[in-house]
Order: sequence, then C-alpha cells, then structure tokens
Amino acid sequence: MRTVVVGIAALLFAIVLAFSTYRYGMFFDVNFYKLEWIVIVAALLSPALFGFVHRGGDDQYKNGLRVGKGNSLLAFTRSRGLRAVPLAAYSPLALALLYCVAMFNQPASMLGTIEQALRWSAYSAFLIISYIWFGEERNRGWLSASIQAAGAFIVWGSLACWMGWTYFPEMIMTTGDARLSAVGARLAGFVQYPNAFAAIAAAYLVWCWLLLIRARTLLSFVLIGLQVTPIALVLLLTESRAAWLSAGIGWLAGLLVIGRAERMQWLLYSGCTLAAAGAAYRFVYGAGLRNGRLDALEAPPQAVFSEGALLLAIVLAGGIGCIMIRSFAARSSGRWREFVAWGGWAAAIAAMAMLLPAVIQGRLSGYFETLGARSMFYEDAFILIREAPLLGRGGDTWRSLFTQIQTYPYIGNEVHSGYLDVTLDLGIAGLIVFILVVGALLRRVALHDRTGLVPIGVLLLHAAVDFDMSYGCYWLLLFGWIVLHSKPAYEVKNEPMGANELDKGNGLDTSTGANAEAEVIAVTVVNAEAEVIAVTRVNAETEVTGVNAEAEAIAVTRVNAETEVTAVTGVNAETEVIRVNDMNAETVVNTVLGVNTPTAVNAASAVRGAAALLAAVILVTAAIYSWRFDEGVAQREAAVDAVGAEQLAALRAALDANPYWTRIRIELAELAPPPERAALLAAGLRYEPQSVPLMRALGRVYAERRDVPQATAHLRLALRYDRYDRENQTDAVVIMAQLAQRMRASGKEREAREAAKTALSFFEAFEAQGIDAEAAGRDFEVTPESLEAANAAYMLLRQLGPGTSY
Repeated sequence: MRTVVVGIAALLFAIVLAFSTYRYGMFFDVNFYKLEWIVIVAALLSPALFGFVHRGGDDQYKNGLRVGKGNSLLAFTRSRGLRAVPLAAYSPLALALLYCVAMFNQPASMLGTIEQALRWSAYSAFLIISYIWFGEERNRGWLSASIQAAGAFIVWGSLACWMGWTYFPEMIMTTGDARLSAVGARLAGFVQYPNAFAAIAAAYLVWCWLLLIRARTLLSFVLIGLQVTPIALVLLLTESRAAWLSAGIGWLAGLLVIGRAERMQWLLYSGCTLAAAGAAYRFVYGAGLRNGRLDALEAPPQAVFSEGALLLAIVLAGGIGCIMIRSFAARSSGRWREFVAWGGWAAAIAAMAMLLPAVIQGRLSGYFETLGARSMFYEDAFILIREAPLLGRGGDTWRSLFTQIQTYPYIGNEVHSGYLDVTLDLGIAGLIVFILVVGALLRRVALHDRTGLVPIGVLLLHAAVDFDMSYGCYWLLLFGWIVLHSKPAYEVKNEPMGANELDKGNGLDTSTGANAEAEVIAVTVVNAEAEVIAVTRVNAETEVTGVNAEAEAIAVTRVNAETEVTAVTGVNAETEVIRVNDMNAETVVNTVLGVNTPTAVNAASAVRGAAALLAAVILVTAAIYSWRFDEGVAQREAAVDAVGAEQLAALRAALDANPYWTRIRIELAELAPPPERAALLAAGLRYEPQSVPLMRALGRVYAERRDVPQATAHLRLALRYDRYDRENQTDAVVIMAQLAQRMRASGKEREAREAAKTALSFFEAFEAQGIDAEAAGRDFEVTPESLEAANAAYMLLRQLGPGTSY
C-alpha cells in the first residue's frame, strides 16, 4: 500500500508541475490562486496522511509517531512525516513574512504585496510536501520520475505546437525584427516567453546528461536518451543567448563536479546530444515560422508529416547513439578513453556547427541591442532602490513605479533580473534574507550530492538577467530538484519499500554522492567535520563525490571501503563506514558531547515543533486569502457572461472578495451609479496610492461631473506617474478638450478656458517628450487623436477671446 500511495504522490507531483507550466507558467496571479490554496491544504494534511500510511512499518514508529513519546504536540512534531522536513524547508516562509511586514510600510501595491506573500507561502508548502513524501532516500526515484515526466510534457507539448501538430496561444513568438530573432520565430513554450522557457530547457538538459551517467538500468537509460535530444532542440529553437550561455556554464560545472571516471561519458553524451539537436534544428526550424502565423492550421499536411518523421528519426538516432556510448564506456578502460572522449566531443561540436543553418549564426554574432535595453532597466531599478534601500516598497514595486522614473520610453513591466526584483520589493534586508534562504537549501544539496547543484545553478544563474523568478513553475521545479538531491533529514531502518524497484536510475543515484557528513540512521553515520569518540577508529580518505572524509566515527560494525552497502540504499559506499544499530544521529552527537540525551532531543523537537506550528499558522492564513482571491476571480468571470444588474452584482461580489484588485474596481465604477463612482475609485488609492489607471479613471469621472480642478489634478498626476504612455497622454488631452467644449456649451466660459488651457499644456508636454526621445534615438511621437484635440482646444480659446495667452 505504501508503494502505491507514494506512487500516487509522485503522479500528483508531476501533474502539479506540468499544470503549473501549462497555465502560462503561473506567471499571472489570477491563474495561481486556486493552485495556491490547494497546495497549502495538501501541505497541512500531508504529515497526518504520511504517518497513517506508514503506521506500524518501523519498529521506531507506531501510527506514524515515535514510540514512547506520548500523544502530545511534541510527539506529533516527531512524527515521521514532519521529521522528514528539515528546518531549512520552512525558511521560504521568512520571505512571506517580510512581505507581510511590507504591508504596513506603505507599499506601492497592496495587492502585489499580498500576492507575493501568498506565492512564497505556496512555494514553501510545495517544498514541505516534497520533503514529506520524497525526503526519504528510498523515495527519491519516484520524485526523479515525476520531474522527468513533467519535463517530457513541457518539451513535447512545445514541439507539437512548433511542428503544427497542435495549437497553444502565443506558443511561438514571430517577429520581423532581426534584433529579436534570426529565424523570425522563437519557441516560447507554455510560459509564452522564450527566455524563461529556455532557462527551464537548459536546466533540464544538463540534468538529463547527469541522469544518463547515473542510470542503473537499460530501460531508464533509453527513456532518458530519447528525451535529451528534444530538450536540446527546444533550447536551440528559443534563440535565447543568455540561456545558451547558462547551459554552457552548467556543462562546464558538471564536467568539474562529476568524478573523473564519469567525465568520458559526460563529454560523449553531451556531444552526441548537441550533434543530433543540430541536425533536427536544420530540418524543423522553418516550421515555427509557418505555424506561428494565424493561418498555422492551414499548413500543408505533407510538410507537417515529413518534418515530423524527420524529427522522430533524429530523436531515435540520438537515443541509439547514447546506447552505443554506454556500451563503449562499459567495455573500455584506461587513460586513452579521455583522449577519445575529448576528440569525440570536439567532432560532435564541429558537426553541430556545420549542421546548423547559417541564419542562426546571426544570433551569435550581432544584434546585442537588447543588452542595451536591459541596462536601462537596471539603471532605473537602482534609482528606485535608492528611494527605499533597506526595506523596499513591497510587491510589484517595479511594475507599479518604474514609469515614474524611466529615463527613456520603453516597455518593461518586468525588471529582467530576479535578484533586482527582490531588492526592489524587500530592500537590501530582504535580499540578504533571500540569499540566506536559498543558501540554506543549497547547503543541503552540497552536503549530499553536489551534482544536483548543476541544474539548480543554471536556473539561478539565468534568473540574474531575466524575470524567470516571476513564474510559479520556476520555483516548483527548482524546489523539486533541491529535494531530490538534498541530504535526508533522517533515514528509516528495517522497512523495505518499492521505491527502489522503480529504479533509482530514474533519477540521479543520489546515494552514490552521499557526503561524509550525512547522518543515515541505522545504516551509516559518518561525520566528516568532527572527531567522534569511537569504539573503532575509521580513517576514510576515500573520494566520496569529490569530498575527502577524514573522520573518526562510532562503530558497532566495521564495513570495508570496497564493500557494497545495500541494507537500505543499495549504494556502493566507496569508503569505510560505521553501521549504528538502534541509534539515531541525535543520540550519537549528544553522547559524545556529554549532553543529557532526552533533554537535547526534546529541545531539538521543540525547535522543529515551533517551526511547524508557525508554518501552519502562516499557511492557514495564506490559504484563506488565496481562496477568497480565487472566489474574486470566479465572480469576475461570471460578470463577463452576465448583463445588467447581474453583472453589477457579480462585480460587487468580486470586489468584496478582493478589495485590493484595481481592475475590478475600475470595471465596477464604469457600471455603478454616477454618484458612487468617484468614491469607489478614490477608495482604491488606499491600496495603490500611485496607480495610473485609478488616477486616469478618476480624471475621467470628474470630467463627466464637470469638475475642472479635480479632473485636471488627477489627470496631471496620471501623466506625472507615467510620462511615456502614449495612450495615457492622448486620453489626458482628449478628456480636457472635450470638457472644455461641454463647459462652453453650458455657458461657463471661465471653466471652459481653464480646461482648454490644460488640454494644450498637456499636449505641449507630450510633444516635448517626443522631441527629447527622438534626440535619444527613441520613438515617441504624438498621436493623431491628441493633435486633433489640441487643435480643437486652441480654436476654442481663440473663440473665447481675451484672457488667453495662446
């Protein structure tokens, strides 16, 4: 039963990861609300469910609780499910708390701040769930299979759209601008953004190379071998140079981290993959340009069939090539293999260069203007950071405020750097906490399997120059890899499980990389950092994933360094280790230090219990908010299909569920009775005091009420907060010109004159900004509508006679 339940958990993990990517990467919060509260509820229920499933399966546990600990809260914190969760897994909640604090520090956007708190709560909940169900070493194979399955869906789903087999909105970005694409089409994936999709593909690629090296059965090897070429192909189709560079750095890091015996396979597998991907790219790169157009479904069937057949043939050839490399590596030995490997890799890279069409070379040799655009983002970001350097301005700071300080006109709702985004939101203090949180999680990976840092590092590296961290799927994938490769919080003895039957080779053989500092209860305890008083002294100077363990450890049974230890992990330890029976890591440490063991254990459990209790409070609160916000989304969707009074009622219900949502407030104001509109919109300024849409809507409402001073004041603020929005500039000129006409028609010439003057002043500022932008090489011309409105205002002033300076 336990195998079945863990298998179901793995299936659900794969579904959540694939679904989060399919839903536009969970970039938009309205798509994320439902998944947030579902994941959080699952995290709250998982400890009890895990304990129930594993009841009576271990002589140290009964009904999921440690024997002899009572039924108190302290006993529950020692339950098997919660013991699998290390303290570091709760650390992302520190970021959620920082966003909660920002709510009381005049945030730029109250909604954006709450949404970020909810996101980090959901990310932490997902991390906790992953540790509960897959934290034990024997369950890691299930987790690896889940991540692979989600990756297959993401990659093949994207390729299906590129080839014209299916359709997904904005899956392919088409452009005639050579600065953005050499081919004219870039694969954007389900996340609808080529660069973010490329980062995910790059991380998957280097991870799959590691899987090929560590695969333990032919079946798992073949499945990975058939997947690696499509991943490399989609990476090429994205045309993301930063992701290509990140993948190259990841390849080099992998070469340095893996053992010397594995480097030959690393070189040959990567070379074979890239050569096959180059061949596939040559035959299919034109399909995206054709299928990315509106008439994609009208592509010739014979073209779709022939390109698809070639693609599948090349994928199959790439898999066969990997099998041949595996066979060669198993039969050969000697130092000459390294020379063969380097020669084969160089030949494969040369073949790839020859196979790639010449058009793609333009992507590598020029058109670096996008780097200049990013530099403008970064310069403006530092201006905002200097305004609130310590604590930031809360969630969505860049999106809410960048228009106030942007140097030149550009479209950039994202700052294109995840680390700058965190600093803008939470200040330098928040950035430090963010680094500590990520560092604490990565430390567990480094202590157990350093190769896991390679795909994780690719994701973190690329996020420095793009907004990958804004996607929910990014964090779910990253946390999945962290759990897969991190040191287990504990291990259970004497309880065989079917996870390894799934084949540990489905994932990395993480136990092979077991660090000498890992504490494996009932099988192995190795302390590489301290001298532990021992019955038997063990000198372990053997390389364990590149770590020299020089330790003295407690022993009951001495295990020879060349003996294959299979009691639980089935792993060749490659060092002399100590089998400790009926003793956990806390007992070892406390015995050596002379500490009263029950007291120390209770203290450790108390810390874990306090962390779990605080996490539960935060997660329950986050679940309530996510559920209410999701209800607001449902009510707004209902309003779209309704009319009249029903539509108005639905929008009111949506606003009640989420009073921070400016979009609903503006939509409701358009339908509400005129006397309510100004107050309804003004209330929104409490949550977004510098919201340009609210200011513009208020200016329009006051113009309808013929209040010239208020209309002028709010429209002027809207222009001040967003100078380079042509629609905003045009609306301000047109609204004031029309107001001047209405005031004259009602016989209020003085007010008409003031409104006309304001319209002309708005237009002159609009025109001056266009001149300045043109001098800097940017396009920002006045619109025909604004010019027409300005001429009407000018004629009105002339007709009104004296009192005008125009």
